[in-house]
Amino acid sequence: MSAFLAIVGDTWRQSKQQIVFFLMIGVMALFTAGFVALPKATTTAEGVPVLGLSWTKPGQGSTYFAEQWDQTYASSLDSEVRAAQRLEAPREALEQAARAAERAFQRYQAAEAAHEPPPTLEPLKAEASRAAKELDQRKADLEAEHRSIEEEKQRLVEARSQGMTPLEKGVEVWLSIFASWLFTLSMLGFIAACAGYYPNMLAAGAVDVLVSKPVGRHVLFFGKYAGGLVLYAVALLGCYLLAFVGLGLRTGVWLFSVFNATTLTLFSVALLYAIVGAIGTWTRSTAFALVVGYIFYLVIDGVVGIAQSLASTELAEQVPWVKAVGQWARILFPGFGRLKDAVGASVLHVPVFEAQVLAVAGAWLAACLGLAYWRFKTTDF
Repeated sequence: MSAFLAIVGDTWRQSKQQIVFFLMIGVMALFTAGFVALPKATTTAEGVPVLGLSWTKPGQGSTYFAEQWDQTYASSLDSEVRAAQRLEAPREALEQAARAAERAFQRYQAAEAAHEPPPTLEPLKAEASRAAKELDQRKADLEAEHRSIEEEKQRLVEARSQGMTPLEKGVEVWLSIFASWLFTLSMLGFIAACAGYYPNMLAAGAVDVLVSKPVGRHVLFFGKYAGGLVLYAVALLGCYLLAFVGLGLRTGVWLFSVFNATTLTLFSVALLYAIVGAIGTWTRSTAFALVVGYIFYLVIDGVVGIAQSLASTELAEQVPWVKAVGQWARILFPGFGRLKDAVGASVLHVPVFEAQVLAVAGAWLAACLGLAYWRFKTTDF
């Protein structure tokens, strides 16, 4: 255990020599302070306590943030109200009606272009008119089902948020936004901070000294991994403590669920560190690990996120291959965008996020760490 802790402590020594680590902490701290200073508790013209901004005068506040809470929660209820299944039948009926109307109209146009006599044209015209009316009815049915789903979701929102004040909802939404933005900022900073941890440990001379000591390679490898996470966890927890206390003092709402975001953010960073660490272990190059880490997070994960989001759109229902690509992207890739959504949603009084993304992310974390450790263990230093 002492050897393990020594490796963890050595990561701090290494980080003290990197200005990027302190830049990351500084940016996170400044961002948190700004987010705490910006909002305040105020009232509407009716005297209802709400969350406003620092320049909002008493009596001039609005329920904007509380309404955002309702919308955020409602948007997450599609699977619970079986929206996709309920829309499938009316959407299919609409597509069939559209095809029938198009065929009827084409037949009528062809007959008209051929100057067919009225006895031939009139039945075709009547058929096209009936098909158009049927199409309008199917459109109305689909719109009615959409309204029914939205009304059911709103009833669920109202039932599950009973007892919550607009101010409490506003603070939750504000902290949800804070958690999402801090997630992105800290991820970008941590890629630069952690890219050199494993390559520096594996540098010629340094690794020879380490492996010559009576310490298992698993202690060296996972001690370095734990060391990076511990440093990040301390910085992250400091930011969330500042946000919790600062907003509690400014609004009177003490939102303990904000610490749910701490756990999920640390889990997401553990995945990112495993990916960057694996690259660094295989290549022994800080620059390569840094560049590939940013490419993966900003480019590859961005494309994956777009594919995953398209899986639940109307385009996916109309274009089968788009739906297939989106579904496979959800199965094969965790998607840091979805993890960020989970972090933001975890702050809400009624947490709503997909458990599947956590399972996929956990599998990726285990695979990346396993491959990196296998490389470290089997390499002859």
